[in-house]
Amino acid sequence: MKVLKQSVEIKKREAEEKKQEVEVIRTTSLLMYTLKRLSKNHVAILGLGLIIFVILVAIFAPVLAPYHPIKYVNILKSMVPPGKEYPLGSDYLGRDVLARIIYGARISLMVGLVAEMVALSIGIIFGSLAGYYGRWIDQLLMRITDIIYAFPTVLFAIAIMAVFERPSITQLFLVLGFLGWTDIARLVRAQFLAIKEREYTEAARAIGAGDRRIIFRHILPNCLAPVVVATTVGIAGNILSEAWLSFLGLGAQPPLPSWGLMLNEGQTYLMAGKYWLAVFPGLAIMVTVLGFNLFGYGFRDAIDPRLR
Repeated sequence: MKVLKQSVEIKKREAEEKKQEVEVIRTTSLLMYTLKRLSKNHVAILGLGLIIFVILVAIFAPVLAPYHPIKYVNILKSMVPPGKEYPLGSDYLGRDVLARIIYGARISLMVGLVAEMVALSIGIIFGSLAGYYGRWIDQLLMRITDIIYAFPTVLFAIAIMAVFERPSITQLFLVLGFLGWTDIARLVRAQFLAIKEREYTEAARAIGAGDRRIIFRHILPNCLAPVVVATTVGIAGNILSEAWLSFLGLGAQPPLPSWGLMLNEGQTYLMAGKYWLAVFPGLAIMVTVLGFNLFGYGFRDAIDPRLR
């Protein structure tokens, strides 16, 4: 009896190892095929190029910026139009607009990425638990998701940020992350409901795999592709949200070089013909958001099996 039990365990182990090998081969080939399709998508490559450009600008800001964005102040040269000394002009305090835009990339990327990581963490937890366990857990978690989803995002964000006397970047992370996880939770739940009924999931359950192993080893990796697409689009949305919250004075506070804050400061002088104070920060926001959106939609097309 003992020998029979050992042989059964050995066969189970061998079957599991073979299954893992097949899964690795399948995943590798799928990854290579996705990268090949992605490399042929010129729109996605353009988006990726824009993202890499903005990231490099943020990383090498101290090298690229001709002046310090906060410490350098020259009232005698305020409102200088774009020229040789100030390529993108100067603001009302004589600060270099180009330097502030370059350093502003750090704030926008940081808000976009960190807020999306917060939203991703909450969304994956809620969606995976609701989709895998179902029943009353699904009902409870999805009703909480519906409640958060029912609030108007713009008004809710404004109301929360207005509570703080002096809003900070950290509070902005948390607010945007807390408001942005509902779509990810619904997406992950839908993926779990479909994948948990497939053969390899049933096989893993049949050989005695626990819930944690099934969730993190078999189901979650197979539903990450659409989540990655949602994440890239979510990062772009967070950058826009940071911009308009800062524009309203509820995001980054002076003298931080935030693109939204620069737009807020520059709109006052538009009627006076000082276009560079608002146009160039607006272009920076447009290029960054466009890059993430183009790459996200291109990646979606690359992984969509209906387009293969």
